[in-house]
Amino acid sequence: MVTVNSYDLFAKFYDRLNYNEFSIQVVQYTDDILATLGFEGIRILDLACGTGTAAIWFAEQGYDVTAVDSSDSMIQTAKQKARRLKIKVDFQKMDMRKMEFSNQFDLAICFFDSLNHLFKYTDFEKVIRNVSRSLKPNGKFLFDMITPYKLSTQWNHSIRHENNGNLSLILTSEYKHKTHTAQITGRFLIRKGNRVQQYVRQFRNKAYTRIEIKRALAKAGLQLIHAYECFSFDKPDAKSDRIFYVAQKTRN
Repeated sequence: MVTVNSYDLFAKFYDRLNYNEFSIQVVQYTDDILATLGFEGIRILDLACGTGTAAIWFAEQGYDVTAVDSSDSMIQTAKQKARRLKIKVDFQKMDMRKMEFSNQFDLAICFFDSLNHLFKYTDFEKVIRNVSRSLKPNGKFLFDMITPYKLSTQWNHSIRHENNGNLSLILTSEYKHKTHTAQITGRFLIRKGNRVQQYVRQFRNKAYTRIEIKRALAKAGLQLIHAYECFSFDKPDAKSDRIFYVAQKTRN
């Protein structure tokens, strides 16, 4: 058994376990939201892009896309997918806490609760500031986050199994109510004949409240203009699992 604390291992199995299906669904939903906003921009920044499904989709629609991820394996997987499809995306290995783009993008996106992987609120604020600096005046920031309610109900001492052929993933979790955090362990089992190879990946999810999110946005010069129950245009409530946020840059 090998314990791995980075996202590099996950890159090998991400699409095989159909996690890219969330990106396929969310880009179409995002496109609907952009239509309601009358969005006419061309340059997009995709944060924590993973295996590149969303970035490639937007590039296929004619957008100029820059996509970043801190995992080298995720970036390499995304580049391979883009090459196979002959789609141009500027993929860069980069920690979103250390981005230094300035006034370059019409839209920034961050999908599949990637911001929930920022365990420290100071890091969360830092990323929001970096996003704001990266956007042009009136630029938009669209992102989804899971809620404290979801973590407390779905990741509270839970066990989940996912399978695809000879690959299995067992997810176990431990939730701490006081800090709204979940410690999650993923065990990847790869069957090769009578042998089973096992890898372990550990990570933590942190759920922020809507008040904390709105405060970080405002502090960075971003105005929260919409919050939706994800994949709908309904207002979120106390039992919402995932909220989709729409913010706009109001000042430099």
